[in-house]
Amino acid sequence: MKKTCSKCRQEKPETEFAKSRSEKDSLYRYCRSCWSQIRKKSYLKNKAKELERNKEWSMQNKQRHRQLVHQYWENNKEKLKAGAQTCYVLNRDKRQQQIRQWKLDNPIRWRILCGVHAHKRRSRNGAAEGCYSPEDIQALLSEQNGLCNGCAADITQTFHVDHIVPISRGGSNWPDNLQLLCRSCNCSKGAKLPEEWLEWRERIGSGLQTSCGKESAQAC
Repeated sequence: MKKTCSKCRQEKPETEFAKSRSEKDSLYRYCRSCWSQIRKKSYLKNKAKELERNKEWSMQNKQRHRQLVHQYWENNKEKLKAGAQTCYVLNRDKRQQQIRQWKLDNPIRWRILCGVHAHKRRSRNGAAEGCYSPEDIQALLSEQNGLCNGCAADITQTFHVDHIVPISRGGSNWPDNLQLLCRSCNCSKGAKLPEEWLEWRERIGSGLQTSCGKESAQAC
């Protein structure tokens, strides 16, 4: 079956038209190629408005946005890597200077990024369901008022990202399964479930909080 595009007037296979509930034949009036050009032209004409709308949608649908970004990355991984590498090679000196300056201007943000990337490498190379961003960790740090979720030690300078339900026991990588702990609390929790860790802490007693505070202050 074929259909004629209302814009280019070319007869094309139905697979070249997107689905549309408002049309009688359930196919959009423009072919995919023409619709792409129309959308691109509209975007360039109203770029500021489009960017604001996209930003607002992303904020209101954070989890869905992360899923779409992750899916796009998985489907275009080699192309994106090649493009990024080419861009870096062509602008190496400028890019390195930008990175150095950004680190100096955003020391806390840089520490968060380092922590997130290191934690993801240890999360079974992304085998667990879900994902999170540095923004999620920054929000979590603010939500916890810069304190360890286990012993209330100051973790503004260094912290460990912990899975509340460990990945080895079915936990996910979604932000709602994360908490920030000091080094000592994270090591003591290990692969324990929250209730198991609480029971362990009660058996150990108040000695844990003292050691947590000391180790957190000395953590690198």
